[in-house]
Amino acid sequence: MQTGKKVYLFYAIFQVLIYLPMATRILSMTFLDSYSAVFLTFVSLMQVGSYYFYFLFVEHFLKVKTYSPVISKILFAGRVIVVVYTIVITISFFTLSTDTVFIIFSIARGLMLVIGLVAIILSFFKTIPLSGYIAAGSLSLAVCAGASWLSTLEVFYHWNKIPLMETGILIELLCFTLGLGAFSKLEEEQKINLQSELIESLEENRELQEESIKAIVETQEAERTRIGRDLHDDVGAQLSTLKLFLSSMKSKTGKEQEELINYSSSILDSAIHDIRTILINLSPKVLDEYGYVRAVEEMVSKINSSNVLKFELSVHGLDQRLDSKLENSLYRITQELINNSLKYSWAKHIILDVIRRDDRIVLMYEDNGRGCDIQASTRGFGLTNIRTRVKMFNGQVYFDSSPGNGFRCEIELDI
Repeated sequence: MQTGKKVYLFYAIFQVLIYLPMATRILSMTFLDSYSAVFLTFVSLMQVGSYYFYFLFVEHFLKVKTYSPVISKILFAGRVIVVVYTIVITISFFTLSTDTVFIIFSIARGLMLVIGLVAIILSFFKTIPLSGYIAAGSLSLAVCAGASWLSTLEVFYHWNKIPLMETGILIELLCFTLGLGAFSKLEEEQKINLQSELIESLEENRELQEESIKAIVETQEAERTRIGRDLHDDVGAQLSTLKLFLSSMKSKTGKEQEELINYSSSILDSAIHDIRTILINLSPKVLDEYGYVRAVEEMVSKINSSNVLKFELSVHGLDQRLDSKLENSLYRITQELINNSLKYSWAKHIILDVIRRDDRIVLMYEDNGRGCDIQASTRGFGLTNIRTRVKMFNGQVYFDSSPGNGFRCEIELDI
């Protein structure tokens, strides 16, 4: 059952259990002995039962579980006292005298009054929404109930002429009714806000999906362009030269022909090497055979051997291979970060830490380059592509950079 419906249900039962004893008291004046143990037991059970639903009403009306678990526990203790009282009175129904029933009832009601007041006062000072309505109604009812109880004493017996309990109930009814109106309004506002947030979230997800698809297409197009450029500029030029040598070889003999054969062989070796390099960049053999760690170690080793910059790599907890899709994405993310540092940041020092923590992979990357404006450089530095790959594994990514202060990135991926 929804919280709103529970609030109205508990309030309705609470009101019935408050008014029923009053109606019963009026009827008893005519048909029963109002001071009999049967009557007093019946009335006390209804009155104490009303506290049970009052505590439930307050708990759901103020949503104390959300705002204060302590208040929730106090209200739960009040409901336990109601249950214990009901069990004791029911079991001892035929054995207790009127005075005993009255004493037990007074103790139970006093305890529940204290619990209710403590809970209401705490909720009021914690500025829980709508607590003012509950505080006003509950305090009015408590004061009138206390005065009604005092009127049973000989000293205050003349107070019996005043409808104390009825007055408290009417004030409580007015406050709680106003509170329910405010509760309905607040629920409606929260529902509208939730719908607005949901619409905004869906819109953001749609934009993110469009951005991700665009990033994938741009990445694929850039990769095709790079491969085409490499084939045209390097391999294409070498094959054209090889063709020229082979064509001229018909008119050559002896030593000249041998030199052309050697040149052709050298060009062919260079073309094969370039094609192999292109294929390795597309899908590194070491990544497929030995996994992410070995592939990154080999890449770092090549960078350090160039003496262009210093690259520090630290890996912890990755003794076993990961899923191939995760390894491939993790490698592409690492490759993208390194390429950004080499091409754009002019970094001289890179630090990469890769750690496995339970069911997550944490990648921390840092360089001492010229930095960038993250918002302005999202596309230029391929950060959108990194976000897309991270999202595929329900991961999180955090970028930190500013002009002149290097670049830092922390990524967490689910295994």
